[in-house]
Amino acid sequence: MVVEVYKRRSDYGLKLTLNVEQYEYMPGPHDAAGVKILLHDQREFPKVAELGLAIPTGTHTYVGIQLLRIQNLPEPHGTCRSQDSPYYTRYSPEACQLACMSERMGELCGCRHMYMPHVKGEPPICTLKQYLECYSEIISEVKDYVRDNCKCPVPCDFLIYDPTISFASTSVYATERLLASTASANLHQKFMKASSYGSLAKFRQFRDLAVDMRVKVHEAQECYIDNVDVRSRLIQQHDTPHGGPPIT
Repeated sequence: MVVEVYKRRSDYGLKLTLNVEQYEYMPGPHDAAGVKILLHDQREFPKVAELGLAIPTGTHTYVGIQLLRIQNLPEPHGTCRSQDSPYYTRYSPEACQLACMSERMGELCGCRHMYMPHVKGEPPICTLKQYLECYSEIISEVKDYVRDNCKCPVPCDFLIYDPTISFASTSVYATERLLASTASANLHQKFMKASSYGSLAKFRQFRDLAVDMRVKVHEAQECYIDNVDVRSRLIQQHDTPHGGPPIT
């Protein structure tokens, strides 16, 4: 997706609010927190690790852009290059180096890394076994080969996005207020959850009590009916003469 902007100033630019989720960070060789950004031509390969700009956490970062267009002369007046390749549609030194690296890795290991360019799926992406036994063992050698043997001069026509960065620290007051509201919301959720558990426990207690009362009332009714039945029989026996039928 391409978004076009026709006016200057930060009000008309791209705005992002990022959560770096430091609680999800894994132990590793890098302990920095933040993000890296790179402004580049959308048709070129982004070398974020090498050319990216580090943005720290807890700041409002403003990035201004100055667009520069460079036009170099081809031979015999210069050494620029603009020809296409099966590996890419727009020439750049980075794309040329990656294509050379992909070819060399295909010759030595028969595969490539997933970020390397290819021609109709060739060479294929390395399997885990190929990556551990071949790719990781010779990647430094392949990079040296690319640097010494692959000619990737500057392009004849390219764009440079020259950034200017400024920072402003995030307001401590606003941060504390946000965290306080979040903590209050969590406390309210916990209270409602505890209340629901308490209501459920009370419901079960009253349900058991109602069942017990129903059983006792039923037993009392049966006992009362039995007593009435016995009393009726005793009265009948008392009113009946011995040896004869009851008097009518």
